[in-house]
Amino acid sequence: METQRKSNIGGVIGLLLVFTLVGVVFSWLYLGLIDVIPYAWPRVLIAAFFGTSLGFVVKMLKKGFKITSAAGPLLAVIISLLIINFMRYQMFFAIWYSRLTADDFYWWFENSYLRPLWQIPEFLDALAWIFSYPFDPANNTTFFGEFISDLRWFNEVGTWSWDGNDITGPLLTGVWIIELLLISVPAISAALIPVGVFLYNKNTWADPRFLTYEFEEFSEEELDRLERGDIDVVTNKPLASIVHRGRVSKIAVCYLGSDSTEYIAVFRTKAGKSNDDNSKMPFGRPRVQRAIKLGYEKVGELQLNLEEKHGHMMVQTPEYTPEQTTEYTQEQESRDE
Repeated sequence: METQRKSNIGGVIGLLLVFTLVGVVFSWLYLGLIDVIPYAWPRVLIAAFFGTSLGFVVKMLKKGFKITSAAGPLLAVIISLLIINFMRYQMFFAIWYSRLTADDFYWWFENSYLRPLWQIPEFLDALAWIFSYPFDPANNTTFFGEFISDLRWFNEVGTWSWDGNDITGPLLTGVWIIELLLISVPAISAALIPVGVFLYNKNTWADPRFLTYEFEEFSEEELDRLERGDIDVVTNKPLASIVHRGRVSKIAVCYLGSDSTEYIAVFRTKAGKSNDDNSKMPFGRPRVQRAIKLGYEKVGELQLNLEEKHGHMMVQTPEYTPEQTTEYTQEQESRDE
């Protein structure tokens, strides 16, 4: 059975571990860059680029680990982001505590700064001190208690200003929240958005090319029949009415590059949404219910039947003679085996 709900626990664990590691390294690069750029708007762009890069990493890892579900990678990405952002703040604390000078009367930040991008040994020493500090009984604190204490302290004192005014308190909290969203939202979106249609028999990802029709939602029993080659399930399925506002099903022909395959995919999506609109956000985007191997003949026959019944459609598969279809199908089936 060619379903898109195949469990891939190993892939999800791989996503969690690799994404966390890459995210921590990216956090170090991000902090190093904004540390040497004193202007606010370039920092916003760097944060957005950081978040976009994390989203791209999630997409590539889902593809590489062959993850077709949404719940597993979403959970893995959320856990990873908690670790990544926790480490990002710990690195931030390490950088700025290393610049702190104090005496009996007052404290200040030194002008001679530790630069994390090229003073790596000193940076790692400062980070090790941050992590070891809560475990010293003399400091009378806990690991996460110290983290919250550091967060509050830096929120009160701040480390940068805007037009000569120090950014602290609620205003700084707002800046941190915006920064967190810029960093985290692309990765969460990438966790939810499918990267394509995975064809297990071919061990590869295919691109869906949607037909224009919106059908009433297919039941599991109807999909089982379609999987057994009964294309009348689709031909006789009523189209969703123009005033329908619930979920609908769409059919797509699966392509490898510019070549059509013997597979179709059934998607579930919201009514009235174009595929281009749906591709921009994870919510309401088409979700794969099943990838079904029909054979080239039946894929072509299905498209002709739908066009005769409902009119013009968006895509056409290449035409094959019966001899070409038989030879090509036998060749592909022998490769699959």
